[in-house]
Amino acid sequence: MSPSVLGHNARLLWHECLPWAVGTKVYKPLHVMDYVPWHMPLGYSIAARAGVALLALALLASLVFVVRGPTDRALRHLFVIGAATLVLVLVSFLFSLMVMDHFSMRYLAAGVLVLPLLLAPLVERFGGWRAALLLAPYLFIAGTGGWFSHGDWTRRAVPVRTAAGRAEYERRVLQELQNRKVEAVVADYWAAYRLDFLWREALPVAPLHESQDRHRAYRDSLDHAHRVAYVFDRDRSFESEAQTAADFDAKATRKERLEVGSFALYVYDRP
Repeated sequence: MSPSVLGHNARLLWHECLPWAVGTKVYKPLHVMDYVPWHMPLGYSIAARAGVALLALALLASLVFVVRGPTDRALRHLFVIGAATLVLVLVSFLFSLMVMDHFSMRYLAAGVLVLPLLLAPLVERFGGWRAALLLAPYLFIAGTGGWFSHGDWTRRAVPVRTAAGRAEYERRVLQELQNRKVEAVVADYWAAYRLDFLWREALPVAPLHESQDRHRAYRDSLDHAHRVAYVFDRDRSFESEAQTAADFDAKATRKERLEVGSFALYVYDRP
């Protein structure tokens, strides 16, 4: 964290990340990683702003009930926990060196997840049904915005089921690498941790650049492995496949190159 990024992060928070987090702005992918703003119809844009305004009023009312009303002690504690979390999320975002672009909206996720704690005093005072009616416009635009963010993975109200969507190619990639006795894998940052998750760490996958490490154990496994694989994901990798493969060729002996769906796999033996 550093105060030097405060101005940059504050502008990104106000214009891009916070609007996307609360639903007044929606990004959707043209393909997989190429997210662009969705041009909202006028009616939806008005509904989105009205929903967020009602959410803000509900949070303000909840605060008033905590400060001035006879609120249950346990609900006060929930409110305090939620408020402290929200403040920490916003402060961390403003000073974080990891805030780069609109994708940094994900760093605000914890602030959204604690909204029920902040709204608990209001629900107690209004009752479940009245509180639900008050929050319904926001819940509608939050759910709709999230659904639209899936881009071509949805068709109106129905999910689109494809081999890629079911991660069939990823399972085949894992099987091919295990069949070749690969001990560790390296991939672009955006591909690496996704594969770690989908494979349930059956093979450690480290990002290409050590500065992007989020779990040191993956890097340690890669450093000590004899047979490794470089995986290029055409949907998510941003590096040059040819240049990266050439860099590996200069350091190790290539055993094989194969393709599985949108993936190119390079298997190497290290000296």
